[in-house]
Order: sequence, then C-alpha cells, then structure tokens
Amino acid sequence: MVISSNYARAIATAKYIADKNNLSVIVDEDFGERRFGIDDWNEIDDDFYEKQYNDENFKMKNGESAKEVKERMYGALLKVLKKYMGKKVVIVSHATAMCFLFSTWCQLNLIDTKSKTRTLYFKNKLVFSGNYDAPELFKLEFEDKNLINIENIKIDY
Repeated sequence: MVISSNYARAIATAKYIADKNNLSVIVDEDFGERRFGIDDWNEIDDDFYEKQYNDENFKMKNGESAKEVKERMYGALLKVLKKYMGKKVVIVSHATAMCFLFSTWCQLNLIDTKSKTRTLYFKNKLVFSGNYDAPELFKLEFEDKNLINIENIKIDY
C-alpha cells in the first residue's frame, strides 16, 4: 500500500513510488503537515520552533500544537495498522508531523532552532541526527500496535 498526505509534493512522491511498484495511492489528509493556522509567514516568531518542541501545547492562533499533530497522526496510523496488519505500507508525510508522531515512542530533541537539527532516539538507540533530507526514509516495524523497531534508511541517489 502507498498512503500519502494530501499535499501536492507528498502525492507526487507517493505516485512515483506507487507507479514503480504497480500500486495506487490512497490520500489521507490526517498524514498532512502541522497546520500553522496563520495568514502570513511573518506571524511566526523567531522562537516558534523552539517553543513548539519545548511545549507540546504551544500553537499559533488557529494552528495545531505538537500534541494535536501527534494525536492526529497516531490516530491515522492506528487505522492503517488495523486495516493493513501484516502488509508493507509506505506512508508519505512531512518532517515536523513525523517528528511529532515519532515522539510517541522516541526521545526527540531539537538541537538547533535555526537549522532545525534534531536527534531521535528509540530505546536509547540513536535513530537520526541532523536535518531531514527530502525524502527521508524511516522503517517502522510493529507487532500489533506496538512499535518494536525504527530505523533511518539511507539511500544513495
């Protein structure tokens, strides 16, 4: 299965993967990026990224908090796990939304707010350190609804 956020760039990536594997793409807006809830990018303060990582309830006026994004993404993932248990599923989503989802199981640290450098640990094992290169690929393995392993897979282009 190939499931994608409803954002055009994510759908294009998902379609590329699906076409290479003779599959179709299922679009699910619950895998979309965090909603900023702003009218203009100038509304975002310089310390926005630091605030969102330090306070899971912080959000802009009509936006989503880290906690809300995590809950939305986790709910969507649970539906996928239930429907496609035992199958391989590709989910095309977005960096910040995925980071917040990963924080369900992992220790997530924002190292540098300007470059958005992050570290991600699962069961005390470093899974990721640095900035996301689009696309970034993570393999998650589940037993029932329990994450048993996560790894960052590097691909040579």
